[in-house]
Amino acid sequence: MNNSMSLSLAYAGKGNLHNTGAICPCCGHHSVIQAFGAPSALGRDPVKVDGLKIGAIQLGKCPGCDGFVIGVKLYSEGEPVYRLLWPHSVPPDQSPASLDAHFKSIYDQARSVLDISPMASAVLTRRCLQHVLRMKLSITKKNLFEEIAEAITRPDLSMPTRNALDHVRQIGNWGAHPVEDQAAAIIEVTPEEAEYTLQVLEMLFHDLYVVPQQIATMQAKIQKKK
Repeated sequence: MNNSMSLSLAYAGKGNLHNTGAICPCCGHHSVIQAFGAPSALGRDPVKVDGLKIGAIQLGKCPGCDGFVIGVKLYSEGEPVYRLLWPHSVPPDQSPASLDAHFKSIYDQARSVLDISPMASAVLTRRCLQHVLRMKLSITKKNLFEEIAEAITRPDLSMPTRNALDHVRQIGNWGAHPVEDQAAAIIEVTPEEAEYTLQVLEMLFHDLYVVPQQIATMQAKIQKKK
């Protein structure tokens, strides 16, 4: 799993672009964003975004690619909210080259909306995850909760992937609130939970696509030497 979070998520948690380590939305590599200049206040009557007033704008740059980023402080009655305005943050593509085209399309959509709508991203990610379990492991149960329960017993998956899948099950809390089509259920998730679910899907890709190909390649080399 990629242990680096997106800049959008890192900035939302830290509230400061200065020395924020994350995946750069410009180049897709891990970087430590450098802020330049003090945050710019917008006066007594600032404009609003999603009903929240803009308190200050902050500028930053990726030292690796010189990509330009803009962060904004939003506030209302409660705690301030920090959001990346530019560029639109999309996690890097971690899918294997052999991934089925239909699954790749769903995965790409989940990545593209993660920053805009974590809940929508989580729905797409769960749907893709379910399709992969059904196709690659031939697991078809009444709902995704039961399919994951079966998947975490399979030796095809590494222990870290099994544990991570079980965490996804807990995020959905489907055991307490069963839904027939859980993969498509709209469930309240935090941005961190949505990003984690996407990373778990990438772990599943690795175990079911990358590892078998690596083994086949090694076996072919061994056979060739005999």
